[in-house]
Amino acid sequence: MHNLEKEINSFSHLWKGGFRNGLSINQEADSVCDYKMLYQKIIQPYISKNKRCLEIGCGNGFWSEVLVGFGEYVAFDALSAGHNKFWNRIKKEDWISYFQVKDFRCDELEDNSIDYVFSYDVFCHISYSGAQEYLKNLSSKLKNGADLFIMIADEAKYKDDVGLRKLMEHAGHKDLGSFMSDIDGDSSKTPGRWFFYGAEKFINFARKCGYTLVDKDAALNIDKLSPVIHLKK
Repeated sequence: MHNLEKEINSFSHLWKGGFRNGLSINQEADSVCDYKMLYQKIIQPYISKNKRCLEIGCGNGFWSEVLVGFGEYVAFDALSAGHNKFWNRIKKEDWISYFQVKDFRCDELEDNSIDYVFSYDVFCHISYSGAQEYLKNLSSKLKNGADLFIMIADEAKYKDDVGLRKLMEHAGHKDLGSFMSDIDGDSSKTPGRWFFYGAEKFINFARKCGYTLVDKDAALNIDKLSPVIHLKK
């Protein structure tokens, strides 16, 4: 049986020594993604002092630097704020909350309390079962009309054969077929591995949970390898 607690605990080995430390969105644009354009399309139009934002997988606060423009900001991460050196980058304010999460239950949130959800480079490391648990448990925490932007891994968009084979080997697979079908593998043995359950499965389950699809790839022509799914509660 898939152990979701074991899976999220494996994230403690995922990022060692900081993630994009010292870089800003204005500076960071690489061959895979233009982060400034992603911000301009997916975050900036939704920022409001009347809204409460949740970021799933904040790391050391790379995206948090702009997400704190919301009226309230809540950070979820499998690692502690101390490990991530989060407060070195983000100034402590009473409207900013950080939670080190141990599961996908979202018990740290009140019902009907979140207006906007952002998660980048996180769900690609979460199994399909874990993604299902997150979507299901998050639903009651969202206000009606809430917007969600979640990056996932999808084989159809990941057109980098060399990179794909590196991800496959890291996950302990010897052929792409078995790697792609292994959407609920034990990530505790291979921390940071990718799960390619794809947009169709993710969107179909989201609809079962009551979400509406707005855009199956809000990062089209911005992120060259991974889609960002835009859902609405």
